[in-house]
Amino acid sequence: MLKQFKLRKEHIKKSTHFIIEKQKREEKLRKENSKQQELQSLTKDIEKIGGLWVTSQDINKHLKKLNETEKMEAVKLQLKFRKKVLKCNPEDKFLLQFSANGIQFPLHELVSHLKVVLAADYTQSVPPNSMVSFVIKSKNERDEIMQKQREIVLKKIENIKLKKCIEANKVFKEPVPKRKKNCVCS
Repeated sequence: MLKQFKLRKEHIKKSTHFIIEKQKREEKLRKENSKQQELQSLTKDIEKIGGLWVTSQDINKHLKKLNETEKMEAVKLQLKFRKKVLKCNPEDKFLLQFSANGIQFPLHELVSHLKVVLAADYTQSVPPNSMVSFVIKSKNERDEIMQKQREIVLKKIENIKLKKCIEANKVFKEPVPKRKKNCVCS
């Protein structure tokens, strides 16, 4: 009886483990598929608005053809494509955002962000009349980028610590008033 119980318990553990593993694999596959579909959809949308804009002249030329709402959507699409497909990684993440503190950026500001991203050439430069090729950066390049990012984060942490230390020193430097001694004499 006890052996059967242990065997049954072991069988249940294995079967639930396999079920959980299968669910994890299915979830991972589903996420990969949805990400792939999003990238394909972004690519199709980019083709609809005249392809990837690689110069500020391209931006101006294509924006002239569109109305205000289409301009806004096209600029957002260009920024989103650079972020998700080209993995554009500027030092200032603010450049790839559409809003800040819940306030949408106006069109002229989004256009200027796009021009800054283009001018800084975060992605590999592409001649205007050539096919866009996706290049995976080498391990050394990724390591260099990560090292720069770590240095930036460390500097920010040092500044925060310094500010806290200065604030703490201000608190301790303030004179503490002496308490009057109440002497109860009998």
